[in-house]
Amino acid sequence: MNLKPSYYNHLAKLNNGKVVLFNFLTGNLKEIDEADIDKLKFIFENCNKNFDGYSENLKKELINDLYLVPEDANELDIVRIRNLSTRYDNLIYNLVLMPTLDCNFSCKYCYESKEQIFMSEDVKIGIINWATKIARVSKRFVINWFGGEPLLDFSIIEEINSSIKNICTENRCFFISDITTNGYLLTDEILSKVDNLNITSFQITVDGPPEIHNKYRPLENGEGTFDIVYKNILKILDQTRANVALRVNVDQNNFDKIPDFLNMIPKKYRTPRLMIVFKDIFSDPSGKTGRESEIDQNRINTYKKMKQLYHYGMEQGFNVFLPTFSIRDHHCNSGSKNYFIVHPTGDLYRCTVEFATGKSIGKLFKDGSLDIDSYATSKWLSYIPGDDEKCAKCKFLPLCQGGCRYNRMMGKLPCSLESTDIDGVIELYYLSKTHSQR
Repeated sequence: MNLKPSYYNHLAKLNNGKVVLFNFLTGNLKEIDEADIDKLKFIFENCNKNFDGYSENLKKELINDLYLVPEDANELDIVRIRNLSTRYDNLIYNLVLMPTLDCNFSCKYCYESKEQIFMSEDVKIGIINWATKIARVSKRFVINWFGGEPLLDFSIIEEINSSIKNICTENRCFFISDITTNGYLLTDEILSKVDNLNITSFQITVDGPPEIHNKYRPLENGEGTFDIVYKNILKILDQTRANVALRVNVDQNNFDKIPDFLNMIPKKYRTPRLMIVFKDIFSDPSGKTGRESEIDQNRINTYKKMKQLYHYGMEQGFNVFLPTFSIRDHHCNSGSKNYFIVHPTGDLYRCTVEFATGKSIGKLFKDGSLDIDSYATSKWLSYIPGDDEKCAKCKFLPLCQGGCRYNRMMGKLPCSLESTDIDGVIELYYLSKTHSQR
């Protein structure tokens, strides 16, 4: 069998001087001794020859780890098959449920409208009836509670989660849920119910130490929120089995202060249950919309700074979340057939940014039936990774899967920020593996 080097191989030199071989299709990473770099390159260039001793053993390792693949292999097809198999997997359902669009915060960068509407009784019944149908045919059912601020009415979460948990138990369907919340309204009473409701994780945002966070994420009346949010994060870890994804939004103004916040967190909480994720703010540093090109450049500049924060977080013993390496078969759930966002009115969406335009893809009814707009849905599901020449030739494609569907539909640049710095992304991945093994 003739061989060829995988198209998705990449040899990266890290800032610490080490050289690693990474494959974007398999996720395999191999540290290469400096003395072996020329041998490695020679084997790749002459991979159909036989070698002696160490070089032959190295070649066998490269074959086993799929750095060398059959000459007739179409690796782009593998990327597409992974994407399509996940996209149309009927054994997995994921619903984002929004009890309300209202919120008690006034974050400076928020893009959502604050409609003071809450999920009606008919919509709640419709969700439970829909869940009954889902549990009969699926093996995994995940609910993400989102908003607005979902904890403005925890009774909605409690009623629906309790019902779906029972439904899934009866049908032997695995069920979990998580909540994206600002963390301000968590109480001991709510926390006492978390484990029994199969709420396994919270995503809570803190944008720096008190003086920064209170400016970025105040209450509607302008009062600070840091002290209560920070206390509640620790209470989740102390009083429940749930994990916490601690999201830190980063821009040019708060970057320098974020290490001060990380240093506040006691070492006993720096465990796998507390995961840090950094995310750039989708605007210019002042919070204004700005021109698209200015925003894109600001995001790239912010990403360069976020890399430093990931380095720092790992050095301080935190478990960090690298989104790019956590999604290997789709860019985000919006491209999956059995993913829906349920608006408080029962309207169905693929992405929350569509709320402003009202471009729903369907409607949920009280009996659990759906009226789906096939034309609107097809725009989200029809793109195949690598359909366009630029993506087909990009080594980053197996990780980004063609990038943001919404941006692509709107004619905007769909590419992930990480694709602008491939060596830097590989270095973060290498460091995260190194730190996790300590």
